[in-house]
Amino acid sequence: MSEKSNLLARTNTKLGLDKDTHRGIIFVYCPPKVGSTSLVSSLRLSATHLFKIFHIHDETMLHILTGISGVSIQEIIDYNSSLGRNVYVIDIYREPLERKMSEYFGKLAAYHFNTSIGNVKKYHMKRLVTRFNQIFPHIAHRDYFYEKNTELTSPPNFTFNFNTGYIVQKQENITYLKIRLRDSAEWGRILKEVLGAEITIIKDYQRDNLALGDVYKAFKAGYRVPSNFIAHMQADPHFKFYLSPTEQAEYVSKLTGRSTDDFSAFSVSDYKVYSTISDENQSVRDIEADHYFDEGCSCNLCSAVRRMVLVQIKNKMTPKFRITHPEAVSMAANKSLQPYLTPTDNAIASRNYKVQYSTPAVTLKLNRFRR
Repeated sequence: MSEKSNLLARTNTKLGLDKDTHRGIIFVYCPPKVGSTSLVSSLRLSATHLFKIFHIHDETMLHILTGISGVSIQEIIDYNSSLGRNVYVIDIYREPLERKMSEYFGKLAAYHFNTSIGNVKKYHMKRLVTRFNQIFPHIAHRDYFYEKNTELTSPPNFTFNFNTGYIVQKQENITYLKIRLRDSAEWGRILKEVLGAEITIIKDYQRDNLALGDVYKAFKAGYRVPSNFIAHMQADPHFKFYLSPTEQAEYVSKLTGRSTDDFSAFSVSDYKVYSTISDENQSVRDIEADHYFDEGCSCNLCSAVRRMVLVQIKNKMTPKFRITHPEAVSMAANKSLQPYLTPTDNAIASRNYKVQYSTPAVTLKLNRFRR
């Protein structure tokens, strides 16, 4: 085995992708703040028995999760394909202003101002708006699907399918799928068509409900878009590719109705200095624990909890707990899980409820500032 092959095998093991090889693999591989957490939890809730679902943003995050350098995400995707696994790679498009706002607030306290959330809550809104405008052109602008398929994403060679709401590109046993956040109400249909599985879509990790949720709501409500930023978004090739002419016109019209005077943002060199200083000054790393509604453990007890949650959702009930292994063990111990356990599950649960994770669940998410 070559040194590179050995490195890929080690990375696969660290990620838990070498186990349960009868299941396919879904990589939700997209930039942050595009709605991917809801997609991941929805896939885990409905299809953990069919797929290993892995959520990743970039190589920095990959290194944090594995401690291994010198491996790219695309290499891991290709490696698992070479092993004969059926691999799906899903990316999501989100409109530019909303995505930029969400990414900005995701690192607002720890990165952009290097202070506590409590201190940020005391800041005047003008201060938050000014900083956002200074960095506006430089954040939340990458699109992995578009970058990988450059030979395809130039009309008239290839266009987004506005009728189906998605694009599929197949390369041997890898299926690349691009969807849009604005079509989230259709994700269940789209995923059934592509994956062949019924997926119940849930909302997870909405920024309005987080620690700075009230500040975020006030920021969105009061923000006025500099006119030159509207032109900047209109010129973005991703904006032109993923939105139909009618959708583009409607979006621009909405922004124009809340526009203001031009703003002089940081130049590329200014932003590079800003990023360097912010990286060096950041005292608290942006690692979010307990991030997902469903952490992805595939043991029998967690699978039983999923069956319970799906029944609750079908009956228009809101689940009151996250799907985690400790929660599943606790529910098995107090018998509340009993109606959803199979005979095999009961045999396992009887062993003093000391059930181990059947697959390592990645429960940390690293929010790195994207350049």
